[in-house]
Amino acid sequence: MAEGLSRLLKSAIASQKLKGISIHGLNPLSHQQFVDDTMLFGHPSSKEASVFKSLLSLYSDASGTSINASKSQLFFFNTPPPSTQRNIAIILGFTISHLPSKYLGAPLSDSAIKHTSWRSLLDRLESKLSSWTFRALNMAGRLVLIKSVLQAMPLYLFSTLAAPKWVLKAIRDLQRNFLWGSTGRNRKWALVNWKEVCKLKTEGGLGLRDPLQSNNTMGARMWWNWLSKPHSPWARLWQAKYARGSQWHDLIRINSIAQGSPIWNAAKIHSRFIQEHSFWEIHSGTLAKLWEDSWQQLPKLENLFQMPLWQSYMQQENLIQVHQFWQQTQHQEYQIWRPANSWQRDWASETYLDLDQELTQRRIRYSNQQDKLRWDHKHKGTFTTKEAHQLRYSDTQGDQDQLWARVWLPGLWPKISTFLWLLSKRRILTWDNLIKRGFIGPSRCPNCNLHTETISHLMETCPLAKELWEKVEKCNKRTAPRGEDVTDNIRSWDKNPFKSQLLNTLWGLIPGFLYWLLWKERNSRIFNNTSRTTDALWLIYKRNIQETLAIRTWYDTDMPEAQQERDIFKEWNLDLSAFAKVITRPPRSSTSPSSWSPPACNSFKLNFDGAAKGNPGPAGFGGIIRSHTGAPLHIYYGSLGKDTNNVAEMEGLWQGICLAE
Repeated sequence: MAEGLSRLLKSAIASQKLKGISIHGLNPLSHQQFVDDTMLFGHPSSKEASVFKSLLSLYSDASGTSINASKSQLFFFNTPPPSTQRNIAIILGFTISHLPSKYLGAPLSDSAIKHTSWRSLLDRLESKLSSWTFRALNMAGRLVLIKSVLQAMPLYLFSTLAAPKWVLKAIRDLQRNFLWGSTGRNRKWALVNWKEVCKLKTEGGLGLRDPLQSNNTMGARMWWNWLSKPHSPWARLWQAKYARGSQWHDLIRINSIAQGSPIWNAAKIHSRFIQEHSFWEIHSGTLAKLWEDSWQQLPKLENLFQMPLWQSYMQQENLIQVHQFWQQTQHQEYQIWRPANSWQRDWASETYLDLDQELTQRRIRYSNQQDKLRWDHKHKGTFTTKEAHQLRYSDTQGDQDQLWARVWLPGLWPKISTFLWLLSKRRILTWDNLIKRGFIGPSRCPNCNLHTETISHLMETCPLAKELWEKVEKCNKRTAPRGEDVTDNIRSWDKNPFKSQLLNTLWGLIPGFLYWLLWKERNSRIFNNTSRTTDALWLIYKRNIQETLAIRTWYDTDMPEAQQERDIFKEWNLDLSAFAKVITRPPRSSTSPSSWSPPACNSFKLNFDGAAKGNPGPAGFGGIIRSHTGAPLHIYYGSLGKDTNNVAEMEGLWQGICLAE
């Protein structure tokens, strides 16, 4: 139905019944639609209003729907006297309104966005918080709500506007206070620095996104959408207003960018970031520049060969685009590069050889298609906010610490994982940490009442902890890491010491559940004045482990087979009847030659593959065509020089299809 209205309005523009509005020389604009919301644009005259009225009446009669005048508003810009405005309002039957206003949840303004527009967002966030404070939420639950609600709600406005500093700070404070359980006058300590909290889980954080980071990432996405979707109405408007005279393929390279609307300003500050992480996928070679652009997901040539005079020389000779460096030959499978000494004569011979070798490794298939602008150096080449966030804020230089893989082990209860995270940061509030924060009180370990309480004592050397660890080692017939540094013990915990997958899973759960049990017992003795014996704690511990394992589906191949592993299974009193159904593992599907099946009679089958070492890096492909008897009809293989896994696999497929044909 909405499409019918859209076509009706376009027809009126085409027949010149409506003038609409023309911005920066673009075609007249009569309307914009979002589901059942329609925004009309017209020339400020009674005649134009009458045409709109008749079209809306025709649409209402045809569709059986009516326009809700009480929900419709009129806005005037650079319009003649108030009498004209009143006449238009009378004809359409709508009320006259003024900016600033709001449409589809986003503020509309002809100046800077007002304080009230952002205040409404903060009010909605605070209303969510007020309904949560009455719930008994642990830290893991609060973390989920922050990610799914408090971080998600601002994204709509962040996707079009750069938020002021005071708004970002207010949102950050709401998220941080809720994470640590602070509500109203009930203030609690923030145990870990907010910057640490906002790191990825694999880098020692909780995976939260700071509001400033989210705002920047959404602004970068808006700039990328402008570059990659040039035919969108808003993208054409931006180009006409801010980059008039520039070709679309040159927009990625613009550096001198003027100030403009708040939406434009929110996006343009990320132009440099987008430039640094985009590349051209070469087809015809007519859009990408050989020297200064990144193409085929490979580094820029200007970064590989330091030639200060290169750019001026190339401009003088009018040698810029990639296709200008190909030999003009008849149609061939791959483009052939011109020798470097044929278009540059002032270099040393070593430079010619190095450049020729680099270009030879960059093999470009012959194509008449237009070059495509793509994103980053991952294999997909498409923009995602997750990837953009990681590129800008993630520390990807060093190897990831295996500690965090143990902390966020799948199968651990979320509240135990968050506790392990705090424990690994040495931030749980044992008495030694409380004293550092100025708290005055006893310092003895509540679990033994003999020694000063520290993290290492409570979790490792306390008599209660020692007894439980000895039971663990006895049950598993293995020695657990038992140093004084809890973090090192978690980090060095064996990943798969058993052949049985069930026992490996059990082994991975042990440190988290035991540290958690010791912490709960410690708190129970302080706050509830109750204590349990070692045997009682051990029963609770085993039950938690058993229940965690029992909710999963296990295959017969996951069960212990060796006698020693079966003995461990019995030590834990694991009752298979309490487990989710133990079933026979289905045969795994495989494309390897060992599971190859012949095609139908009088037909043949193609198998192919391709890979790049480093992705991108030295790439190759291969394949085989076999008959229904399994006899090889054709074997092929080849090298691609420097390329990606995707290109290598597609090349293997393409070569095989050509042979099959």
